[in-house]
Amino acid sequence: MNTKRIAVILTVFGFLVVTAAVVLWLTREKPVIMKLDQIETALENRECSCLLPDGDFIYVGGVNGLYLLDAATLSFIEKVEIPGGPALQLVTALYKMPDGSLWVAHNRGISVRRDDVWQTFGKEDGLLDLRANCFTPAEDGLWAGTWGGVYFFAETGGVYAIQKTYTTESGLTDNMINAIHADEDGTLWFGAYYHSNTPCGLSILQEGRFSTISVTDGLPHSFITSICALPGGETYIGCGYLERGGLAVVSKQEDAFSVNRVYTVKEGLPGPKVRTLYYDSTGRLWIATENDGILLVPNPNSEDVLLSGTTIKKENGLPDNEIKQIMEHNGYIYLAARRGIARLPV
Repeated sequence: MNTKRIAVILTVFGFLVVTAAVVLWLTREKPVIMKLDQIETALENRECSCLLPDGDFIYVGGVNGLYLLDAATLSFIEKVEIPGGPALQLVTALYKMPDGSLWVAHNRGISVRRDDVWQTFGKEDGLLDLRANCFTPAEDGLWAGTWGGVYFFAETGGVYAIQKTYTTESGLTDNMINAIHADEDGTLWFGAYYHSNTPCGLSILQEGRFSTISVTDGLPHSFITSICALPGGETYIGCGYLERGGLAVVSKQEDAFSVNRVYTVKEGLPGPKVRTLYYDSTGRLWIATENDGILLVPNPNSEDVLLSGTTIKKENGLPDNEIKQIMEHNGYIYLAARRGIARLPV
């Protein structure tokens, strides 16, 4: 067989192999993308860090301010402004107190609207840094985490004021508090974030004494993004930065807190950094990641070595793969995302 005939045979054979590969690729079994039923979205392409359903309205906060939406239709009504006050920008948290006052955390302080009258707490009121991050109710008042420590606001004589302040001098690992949780027994959890020159991690205040948990104690990352207590007594901790992080389960043994389980991508997280956590009324744990959507875990159990559940992403109907806040209200799950908000039936 001469060289020319061999070359022809090899060419034909190669063509047949390529053709077969193309046919197999075109006829492959394609993954089925599950679309979320009855999901509604709004404020597409606007950054949304937090939201608060309130009767006929929904407040949504983000980089560019505070928006008011119609709760029935999710249609935009107006941008909320403080008359004569600071411009609302980088709104990171919202809360409504039992007295009807609306609390807004933003980069120029903590603003409160009660009976259509606004008040903004600043450095002259005791804040060490105007940039506010989060709220958690407790003890007939409200805890606020900021870049300059944590503050407890309570009402005295009809006027709200700072009643307690905790900083690194008090026992916090860092003054930048990004997440707060209050247990029913009064234990307070403070999650630090952002600074690499401090341990960050968790500061836990119980019966007047601080204890701490850091990466040396088993946390997968020192930057805390979320704190979520489950009915069984365990507390799930979301942490990370960009492409690093994970999920830790912390429990109390006698008088000490310890990490008893860590989940990363290897153990089933859809992405390395956990952005926020939420435990809903049906017993499901919502684990939102930085860029990889949500893992919805039914009946979470820290004895499980691997996480299992349903992954939900933008292709399923989410407004974005980064979900910044999750909450439940009147039979709906509400999501605040990097681009827009969404709600879906529980």
